[in-house]
Amino acid sequence: MKVSSAQSFKLCILWIAISFNLSLGAWAAPYILTINNGSQSGSYEGGSSLDIWADPGAPGAIFDHWTGDTSALVDVKAAHTKLIMPNAPVTLTATYKATDQRLPVNVISHFPATVDGVIFMFHGSGGGAATLVGDAETQFFIKSALTRNYGVIAMTSSDRIGKQWDTNTPPATNVDMQNVVSVRNFYISRGMISASDKVFVFGVSNGANFSSELAQAAPSLGFTVSATNLNIDGGDASTMAITQVPTIWTVAQNDTQISVTQAQNNYSNFINNGGVGQFHGYVKKIVSVWKSHIGNLPS
Repeated sequence: MKVSSAQSFKLCILWIAISFNLSLGAWAAPYILTINNGSQSGSYEGGSSLDIWADPGAPGAIFDHWTGDTSALVDVKAAHTKLIMPNAPVTLTATYKATDQRLPVNVISHFPATVDGVIFMFHGSGGGAATLVGDAETQFFIKSALTRNYGVIAMTSSDRIGKQWDTNTPPATNVDMQNVVSVRNFYISRGMISASDKVFVFGVSNGANFSSELAQAAPSLGFTVSATNLNIDGGDASTMAITQVPTIWTVAQNDTQISVTQAQNNYSNFINNGGVGQFHGYVKKIVSVWKSHIGNLPS
């Protein structure tokens, strides 16, 4: 049977349409993602990338790992991780482990009758929770926070030799960051704070550097940081170039212990990247105590 050129053209168009629809259907076929004890369940196309979150653990429990079709996950041990949807249904379950109901490190805490948020405080090099809260300026800050319904938790680094916070180890194995998680869960289990209370971090010197890294890593640890205050330190440069956590810098303009220029650069990079923050550089003056005070004392 002879086929006219018009019929040949129609058959060709029909074949292209059928082939296109078949390939499109294979590419766009949705697959079911089921997440138990977490969020982002739904239908997704094969090859799509998405973030998933585990629900906060019950009092006395903390996220441990994911089970199920974990080959689709970037990090099976992270409460917040990415998933690449395969061309098949996926079921995942967040599992939890019991937390030690004792505090892992020395902690000093104060809570008002009504708590609207909690401020974690991290000491500087060579210090501890006691030395931090023993400072007159810090005591004034704590009293001001309490009157505004903010709880305060001052922590001590796990390193009691160098008395430094760990700013090099990844969050999943960082003892100091894991201690923050444990302390937060401890106070949640005691009813002193709730899982929904906003978290803020306040760090001094090495504690400020640690604060910047903790704030960025917090979602992978099961919570978020609402804002950060970095004192006498510029924060971790690589972190400040990418983080979106609102941040306030407080540094002395002629402090010889840190690079004020680096702190200013971190602030500039942070703002240029769309961050919301403030930079406070105050002048550290040297006063002649002998001449103005001791010199006027009798004897």
